[in-house]
Amino acid sequence: MDEMMQECRKRCQETAKSIDQTTKMIDEAEQSNDPARVQTALGQARKTLAEIKNHMDMCMNMLDMMEKMHGKGRKKQ
Repeated sequence: MDEMMQECRKRCQETAKSIDQTTKMIDEAEQSNDPARVQTALGQARKTLAEIKNHMDMCMNMLDMMEKMHGKGRKKQ
């Protein structure tokens, strides 16, 4: 379980770094007033968001498995 938590923490750190890089890229593209650069930044942002979503799904699955191992089901809202 410690290994799963470390993996989740690592993914969260990577995701935070990716968000920061993408935000910087978008800001620079906007300031450039270059439509092609803005378009490229938006395409990269979409790719980054898809990767983040994938990482979140994997972490949620790991959390679900940990809860099941401890006999606790995730509460539905």
